[in-house]
Amino acid sequence: SDGNIVPRAHDGMTCFEWRGSTVRLIRNHEVRTGPGAFADPATFSLGGPDGTRYDPLGVGGTVTLEFDLRRKKLVRDFVSLNGTIVNCSGGLAWRNTGWITSEESVAGPAQGWGKKHGYNFFVPVAAQSTVPAVPIKWMGRFAHEASVADGKGVLYETEDAGNTSGFYRAIPHRAGSLLSGGKLQMLAIKNSPQANLTTGQAVGARLPVEWVSIDDEDPDL
Repeated sequence: SDGNIVPRAHDGMTCFEWRGSTVRLIRNHEVRTGPGAFADPATFSLGGPDGTRYDPLGVGGTVTLEFDLRRKKLVRDFVSLNGTIVNCSGGLAWRNTGWITSEESVAGPAQGWGKKHGYNFFVPVAAQSTVPAVPIKWMGRFAHEASVADGKGVLYETEDAGNTSGFYRAIPHRAGSLLSGGKLQMLAIKNSPQANLTTGQAVGARLPVEWVSIDDEDPDL
């Protein structure tokens, strides 16, 4: 309803209670078309205002939909975040204040994009139009899958990078304030931080673990 073509590649999403009989669905679009592929409508890249894009060439992002449960009717839909790429999964932010949308790619200028990718972004549930896309760099640059907050505001993240994937914990300086910075950690097997767990594991075996702090959350990959 904002005049943009509905983009392709629906992926991770979540639903919130909203006003009256309506709910709000915030939906990822894992668009994998080329950098800046907006001119041809057949690409179904995610549009929206140029001024809110993180990367001027980014073709992915999120769409927010309002649905009336009583009337069983879509009331409104609009681009809520744009200028990102490969928005795969994510999760609920602290106290259901919004959706954390996650890029499942670490591509950057070397691959033709305008900026580095591989970040999380926050989409407020209360947004009424496209919000400026601000990367949450302290939560790490990697091929993100899920990112979800617990009741204390600590966030847990999974990675989709094949056999080198990890499990992360992101502790913000202030609960619920994703842009205030924080500390990123990765789960490791004690005394074996580079352990490969993809083969040779015994069912039921206990592996003692520890959280290891990551010094460089935003590496040039």
